[in-house]
Amino acid sequence: MKKVLVYVDEGAGPKSVRHLIKTLRDEGIDQSLQISRIDRHFLNQETWEDEAELIIFPGGRDIYYHQALRGKPNARIQSYVQNGGKYLGLCAGGYYGCASIEFEKGHPLEVIDDRELGFFPGLAKGAAYGPNKFRYEGESGAHAAEIEWLGEETGFRSSCIYFNGGCEFVNADNSLNTTILARYHDIPHTPAAIVQCKVGKGRAILSGVHPEYSASHLTSLKTTAPNILSQLDESEHFRKKLFCSLLKRLLPI
Repeated sequence: MKKVLVYVDEGAGPKSVRHLIKTLRDEGIDQSLQISRIDRHFLNQETWEDEAELIIFPGGRDIYYHQALRGKPNARIQSYVQNGGKYLGLCAGGYYGCASIEFEKGHPLEVIDDRELGFFPGLAKGAAYGPNKFRYEGESGAHAAEIEWLGEETGFRSSCIYFNGGCEFVNADNSLNTTILARYHDIPHTPAAIVQCKVGKGRAILSGVHPEYSASHLTSLKTTAPNILSQLDESEHFRKKLFCSLLKRLLPI
């Protein structure tokens, strides 16, 4: 049975993992695919490439992904995608799939460094809605991001999507093997919010926003501000379409 591999080791935010797996089961993947939670040891030691239909890195802290996986595990992920595999990076996973990151420059949470996967050949810069708002394990940087969809799918063009500390993909318009799938419509110059990158025979989709976060699940957690929840709830139908469109680019659904 082919598998969707979800990285859940250090760095993967528990809330992000819960949202992702629930939404995959409720909205996303064919029942013939098995969702498997994986860690650094699995990626380093097991033979996983042939059974993986897709590997997903959720939101959390990219720096811990880097510390755990640099070297051989990253080389295997990169080779897997180069040879026809698929990668989905959401928020921290989006940062992680870029050649370099600049996060909260000049502020206490600053991370400025290169990354090994380099599916997007440029810079992931965040937080996209401005620095010194985001806090780990908190909602101070949360936002209902107004996203403009650029994909060829019809029936929707804009949607409010949950955002909390994610990036923009700098100069994506001029980046090699990169297609912009969505832009931040409410940020000056409408930078790239979601990109698709051709990587050898495979592909990677990287997102600065959280299309896997459903309004109903966020409401049940009672941690997000009511005004944000209201905007997300109004866009829920379009969020589902957007997330499904991303998965269709990566999975046989």
